[in-house]
Amino acid sequence: MFVHQDNSQVVSNQTNITSLQTQQATNTTNITGVKTKTDLITITGPQNLNDHSTSIIDNAVAILAVKNNSVASTLKTAVDANTSKTGISSAQTTKLGHITITSAQDLDVHGTQINTNVTNITLKTDKKINRCLERIGGICDGRQLHTQSGSTITLANITAAQDVGQSWSDVNGSEITYTPPTFGAFGGATRGVVVYKFSFHYAKHDTSNEVAGDSEGLGSFKFLIDDANNGSYTELTVGKQVIGGGNYGRQVDMEISLVVDSTLTKDVAKGIFDSWSSAKKIKVQVYEYATSTEFNLHQPMYYQNYFLPSNGTSNVPIIQPQISIETYGYG
Repeated sequence: MFVHQDNSQVVSNQTNITSLQTQQATNTTNITGVKTKTDLITITGPQNLNDHSTSIIDNAVAILAVKNNSVASTLKTAVDANTSKTGISSAQTTKLGHITITSAQDLDVHGTQINTNVTNITLKTDKKINRCLERIGGICDGRQLHTQSGSTITLANITAAQDVGQSWSDVNGSEITYTPPTFGAFGGATRGVVVYKFSFHYAKHDTSNEVAGDSEGLGSFKFLIDDANNGSYTELTVGKQVIGGGNYGRQVDMEISLVVDSTLTKDVAKGIFDSWSSAKKIKVQVYEYATSTEFNLHQPMYYQNYFLPSNGTSNVPIIQPQISIETYGYG
């Protein structure tokens, strides 16, 4: 009877030992897991690691997410959002947008050179006074000119000589309607110059006695401007010319500089304007001195070995005038 009781106790003890062994195996597994998590942790004092398990797992997830972040757009978003002192500034991000990185580089090494290049580019693009803002021109054969202001100018088509008389008349082909590009402000004022040029042929042509070696032609020329572009012209007191001679023909170059300066008092007759932002018309007029000094425009009396009255217009050509506009200002 006592032996049976001892056997029961042995079985019970064996069961307890098996249970302890199972618990020991579980603890060993847990310790191994904790050790893996704590390999990179410095323990400064007695702590219950179970209290930190949640944080450790969260950190592991976050680290994995960063590790897997290889999408360029996502990285760019992260960089753009980095506004800390030690991060990449918006100016640096702009520079990076134009740089191809072929290997690991320290951008600070290139910072000085980048700034030098920016300075040089700025110097080359800085505006200056008296720069040519626009130049248009062509032969008066009906061609079109296109301006920065968006307007289209159709030049006259000169196909015949102009016989002038003893009264002021427009020189055919000389009129042009022009709006300059916007003048920039310089020194606190709007300043610029519009240069009108008209080149044409002038030759003696005596209708009463057309013989070779006839007397000289004599004529006067002047500029006019329609300031409001409404058909009301003002004669310019500057730029007048008197042309004598020319029985053998000559090329006449008429030129006038019209000043734009917002600090000056407008004086149309002198070609001074405080602004010029809308269309104005410019033209040349001519006056023949007398019937004894007659002349024609746009056709000579002689060409090669031909004489106009004897050989006709098929041998002595029409010389079409040329017109141009140059605009200078701050730009």
